[in-house]
Amino acid sequence: MMRTDVNDEQPEGTGWMEVANSAQMKFEVMEVGECQIWATDINYVIWRRRGCTPETPMGTEWEEFPGMLMHISVGYGPMLWGIDPINDPLNVPLNNVWYKMIGQPKWEDRETNTHWIGPL
Repeated sequence: MMRTDVNDEQPEGTGWMEVANSAQMKFEVMEVGECQIWATDINYVIWRRRGCTPETPMGTEWEEFPGMLMHISVGYGPMLWGIDPINDPLNVPLNNVWYKMIGQPKWEDRETNTHWIGPL
């Protein structure tokens, strides 16, 4: 679903519009920023909505994105934040926080600046 008629005068919008989901994807987390939509599914796969423009704010298709996250968040400007699903040998989530600048090839650890791209 997408909120309709959102503008400066009506920031809450006026209604809802259904967005087709031909692949019947089931997301755990969805984040929306200025002309960008990101999601993670129950298997920690990262998805990006393609074709988002002012004319088609709902986008046109979902694209799988490299890596795995259990949570994703759209930051200010071209930045994404995420929490990884990687577990230690005792199967305890490590919950490392990663960030990525859109257009850069890798995610970086927020404290060590180490790079990571999880399995596809």
